[in-house]
Amino acid sequence: SLDEDTNTDAPPLRSPTSLLLNHVWIAWGTRGVFQGNRRVVLQCQVDDVLLGTENYFDANKIFRIRAEDLQQIYAWQDDLNTRLPAGSAFKLEFAFNGNGILENASSPLLINVNTESTVALDYKKVPGTGTNRWPASFSTAWTGLTADPLFAFLTASQANQNRVNWVTHTFTHENLDDATTYDVTCEIQTNVKMAQQLGLVGKAWWSPNSIVTPQISGLFNGDTLAALTAQGLTTAVGDNSRANLVPADKYQFWRSNTSTSNYNGYTVIPRSPTEVYYTSDTVDQNVQIYNTIYGTQLGTSTWAQILERENARVIPMLLGFRHDPHMFHQANLRNIDQPSVTIGSKTGRLSILQQWVENVLAKYTSLVSWPVQSMRMDDLAVLYRDRLARETCSISTSFTVTSSVLTTISISTVNACKVGVTLPLGSIPSGTGPWTTEKIGNEPMTVWVNMAAGSTASIPLTGGVAWA
Repeated sequence: SLDEDTNTDAPPLRSPTSLLLNHVWIAWGTRGVFQGNRRVVLQCQVDDVLLGTENYFDANKIFRIRAEDLQQIYAWQDDLNTRLPAGSAFKLEFAFNGNGILENASSPLLINVNTESTVALDYKKVPGTGTNRWPASFSTAWTGLTADPLFAFLTASQANQNRVNWVTHTFTHENLDDATTYDVTCEIQTNVKMAQQLGLVGKAWWSPNSIVTPQISGLFNGDTLAALTAQGLTTAVGDNSRANLVPADKYQFWRSNTSTSNYNGYTVIPRSPTEVYYTSDTVDQNVQIYNTIYGTQLGTSTWAQILERENARVIPMLLGFRHDPHMFHQANLRNIDQPSVTIGSKTGRLSILQQWVENVLAKYTSLVSWPVQSMRMDDLAVLYRDRLARETCSISTSFTVTSSVLTTISISTVNACKVGVTLPLGSIPSGTGPWTTEKIGNEPMTVWVNMAAGSTASIPLTGGVAWA
């Protein structure tokens, strides 16, 4: 498929120039007819939503986003999509912890457990071991939740919550590396109950089958993975900065096995950390932390230099059709009391996350005019599963050319999978068949064919394609 072609034929792989030349070559060499599709995904996941975050330099200072921050974020998203290529649908995704509502509503039912890790990052837990941190009994008969300003805002109208997608991040943010089955079950079930109170469950912007685990923990803990699966959470995200969570094929899931996790087959979407840190609610804080980490290696860096280095890292991922989400945290959304800045074509009171996005997309849109998509984590997992199925279904594609005109595309597979075929601009399939069509913005049409095992399908083209 195009996903693989554009990333194996043009070294160096991280060079935007090589990637762009490869896209041009494919369009020219195939005359715009190829197996695969072109989709750019910019998925920004914001962790710790509804919690407060301690300041890196002063733990006595806690920042938690406000309703006014969210209102500005929503308005900015709307404006951003008007400035992106036709067909774009950029949308943040919030990974939330419901215990933050109880804390800010001063609820006596607050769950107070140790949420920190007590083991190494690569700890492989022996199944059935560990100590429960959650109490043996607790109540979820919550009242007075509207005393929390964020809960009151999010439940005031669907428009206050449906502007972003939502996924669970556990209830308390307990690290799951050495968690027990009981603790994991409590974390998941209680956060879903809070999601019900928020009115998220069953909505199009809620992912019922995915999770962002706290600190990307629990992926080597078979008890955690079994408990997540039992609760219907079949996909998590990883951390590309940790070599033992990076799949051999970066376009596929990382999958657990008995050697890594004492659990076989749990699917993890690769996720990219950013140089925007979880405690940072201002640019100055972020720059100070960056220079603490990299100062010896790089000298003192400015925010503009940091953003430029992020561009150099992220743009090849976008042009190479990597669909890894990018990691942010709730403190990074602070905006209403920040100074006005100009990033690319946008001027305003922009949070660190907004400045990062504006910077990346200003560079991206200077290179290509392809639409930028975001999606629910559940839908992203489907994209990865469909791609995995294509890798193993042995696709064969053939063309029927009559009098120098391509009239029919034929596909056969050994195993079942969903095959995409991209057509040149202006071309459409003729009649009906076992396919659907997808056209995003000004992009060429993709014909999606659901192939059964051992089947063949033919796509006749209206008017054909010149093939001299």
